[in-house]
Amino acid sequence: MKCPKLWFTINKEYEVLVPVMMQNHVLDKKFRNDENTLKRNKENYNGYTKSFIADQILKNAIGAIIYYYSEDYVFDHENFTFNFNKLDIGIYDFSQSNSNFDPSKDYGDTEEAGSSSNLLETIKEKYKKPTLNDGFYVTDNNWNFLVRNILRKTNTILIGPTGTGKTELVLKVADCLGIECAVYDMGSMMDPLTDLLGSHRLMNGSSVFDYAKFTQDIQEPKIILLDELSRAPLTTNNILFPCLDSRRSLPVEIADSNSKRSIKVHPDCVFIATANIGSEYSGTNEIDAALMNRFVPLKLEYLDSDTEIKLICKRTKISTADSNKIVKIMNEIRAAYYKNEITKSVSTRESILCGELVYDGFSILDAITNVVCNKFSDDSYNNEYNIVKKLIMKF
Repeated sequence: MKCPKLWFTINKEYEVLVPVMMQNHVLDKKFRNDENTLKRNKENYNGYTKSFIADQILKNAIGAIIYYYSEDYVFDHENFTFNFNKLDIGIYDFSQSNSNFDPSKDYGDTEEAGSSSNLLETIKEKYKKPTLNDGFYVTDNNWNFLVRNILRKTNTILIGPTGTGKTELVLKVADCLGIECAVYDMGSMMDPLTDLLGSHRLMNGSSVFDYAKFTQDIQEPKIILLDELSRAPLTTNNILFPCLDSRRSLPVEIADSNSKRSIKVHPDCVFIATANIGSEYSGTNEIDAALMNRFVPLKLEYLDSDTEIKLICKRTKISTADSNKIVKIMNEIRAAYYKNEITKSVSTRESILCGELVYDGFSILDAITNVVCNKFSDDSYNNEYNIVKKLIMKF
């Protein structure tokens, strides 16, 4: 009985067939995050499916990713389980963004789902961006672009001033797509070899190689968030290069002779980075051109005044008048930064913190003085504190 064509890979841990990502957002979420779904499928497989999986696992001992497709299966939408009558091996085309599979229907009959649309339309329909009512703001373009890149496994680097929501945006997209996000604070890495690859440890009197968590995460269908990549030690670049380009592998030359010295990156694993780029960010490194070339850049800017006012009101519950005054002062400080009168700018994160203080009873003057002024120098050579204080006092 012919059903809409679906593609699968074998999850060896559970010995089940898992739908390849990007075919249907409900399948993506269910099979990546719901352990019970995997267990139910395994328990309900017919003899053909069980023997097919066992045979493929036995043949594919080296662990290569093989894609299987079927148009002859039964899908139980109540228990969310598949059962197959026939499976074939093929080469999956990742340019396919929609398989016409609708999990709300039971394909025990010949009814097929409706017509497909292009990927952007699918994103707009199924992966809707947060709104100001959710206490978060992102432009349509930035949301759609990042979702598209993750679905297409395109490495992306989010750049822009601190406090513009780069990390939060990645986490919200991951949650919307139902994909686990492994976050790595690159600025805190003192020894990239140990943090990304692993180290030798003594166990029962012998030296064994203990792989880092990073080596496990890249072998799974996850988003790898390289947060604050511009703060990472320069030696990090050489480790990441082969993961990010066509090689899609992680050399682990420091492993012992009994351990794997090359780890393949999972086909459904995608790398996302964030970076603050600019002279005001101490402790950052200029990102190597070769590393930057392995990412598609996505630039985030400060919010426009009206949006920032509404966001502060939503997040802090202060009045529009108070929020408006906070944003006006913040924009004055930002203008001074752009004129090179001061060496630091202020972010939306700080605007929200000021609003929280106002909500708790502080005056706007005291809130901004506490949050903003104290981060500027107050000495005879470079008295930025007084410059900012005068800007605030104008209001």
